[in-house]
Amino acid sequence: VYTMDLLGCGRSDKPAITYTAYLYVQMVNDFIKNVIGEPTHIIVSGMASSPVLLACSIEPDLYDKIICINPPSLQAGNKIPTPALRMLKTLIEVPVLGTFIYNLHVNQKAIERKLEKEIFYQDFKKFNDSNINFGVGQISSMNKEELSACKEKLLPYMEEIKESYGLDMVYFMMTDILGESTELLMVGDMCKEVIEGGFHVKVEHPYVELPGIVSRKKQLIPGILEQLS
Repeated sequence: VYTMDLLGCGRSDKPAITYTAYLYVQMVNDFIKNVIGEPTHIIVSGMASSPVLLACSIEPDLYDKIICINPPSLQAGNKIPTPALRMLKTLIEVPVLGTFIYNLHVNQKAIERKLEKEIFYQDFKKFNDSNINFGVGQISSMNKEELSACKEKLLPYMEEIKESYGLDMVYFMMTDILGESTELLMVGDMCKEVIEGGFHVKVEHPYVELPGIVSRKKQLIPGILEQLS
């Protein structure tokens, strides 16, 4: 198993070059050809889905299967940069001003302000059954520690969501792809009874581990609805 840290991201080098989607397309294809050396399976999440799909369209023989987790919409990916976005790109490339703009948006307080909302609404849907209204969100990662770090911030935010939407229950799935399990966060008086009955686990906290549960549509929702019917 390989985990790529793309140029300019994470702990990789960040040379002063213009980063484009095609640069990452080349990097992915070159990595498969020069390091893996055979057609491969890829799991990709979020915005990284777009360059991987483009890389596959250019050299399809390098790929067996691609699994995209929460990819951006095709409509969003097809948008042409507006004059305002081009101007912003120019400003960011100015050495001192660009660093200031970057730090303004990625300092700890700025990230904390955005974290709860962006993570929660990345994939959130509302459901209704037997006059019970509930919502279920999900985030998936190959890093379990990364998922656990979100828990303390999301639980208070879920209380706000429950009240603002008038929901009876709010669930949030933090799915560990490699471990094939989900840590389920829950808010609402009925949650404990529903999850214990539907998944045969003991709920002692506003969260519980559900081994083998990775799909909201095929696993979690049917288990909840069965308890509500």
